[in-house]
Amino acid sequence: TNQTVACGQGAISNVTSGTVPGGSANTLQICENVPFCFDVTFTDPDVGDSIKITSPNMASTLPGSSMVLTYTPGIKNQVKATICWTPPQGSSGLNTSFVLVVKDNACPVPGTQILNYFIDVLPATSAGPDRTICGTQAASITATGSSTVFAWTNLAGTPVTVGPGFSCNPCSNPIIQPAITSTYVVTNVGGGANCKNKDTIVVNVVPDFTLTANVATSNGCLNSAVQFTSNV
Repeated sequence: TNQTVACGQGAISNVTSGTVPGGSANTLQICENVPFCFDVTFTDPDVGDSIKITSPNMASTLPGSSMVLTYTPGIKNQVKATICWTPPQGSSGLNTSFVLVVKDNACPVPGTQILNYFIDVLPATSAGPDRTICGTQAASITATGSSTVFAWTNLAGTPVTVGPGFSCNPCSNPIIQPAITSTYVVTNVGGGANCKNKDTIVVNVVPDFTLTANVATSNGCLNSAVQFTSNV
């Protein structure tokens, strides 16, 4: 009688980055832009069987990932799969579950075991794109990350003081009104392990200006062109 690989096998091990949450041996928690690899090992209870591992959906749910199978010489009923991937920016919250199909070579009916894995991708810290403001304008900033606490400093690491030029600290959405071009650093306090928990943003301050527009003529016919000139 052919036996299948036991469903309790295949726990994630030898993790290079990220963490395996307690009680969830088939889940890896990792941040965007952080490369990782881990191993899963399977042994068929029938020592004369050889086994192989495939995945019907890993290439689509983890685009750019790889899986390398390693067999121990002289032990054909055991195989180790090393799975590697780098979650790209924006992959947090997407479907990153995949299936491994473990099948032996028994004939006429091979034994098959199907296991589900989940890559829990946490968002990297981001302060958004650099901003440009004119004169006394203000910039509304929104920071994102894997936790809800965001602390702001200057490049030297000194905390930003709350006042007319910076509306709140710590917070995720300050309104910034610097007098000169300034660079700020945001730290996502309590962000995920191995995450990129800092980001910088530059608020460029340029001189204010007045834009005027003049038309060459005050009269025109329907569908005819009218020339405008503008001055700054």
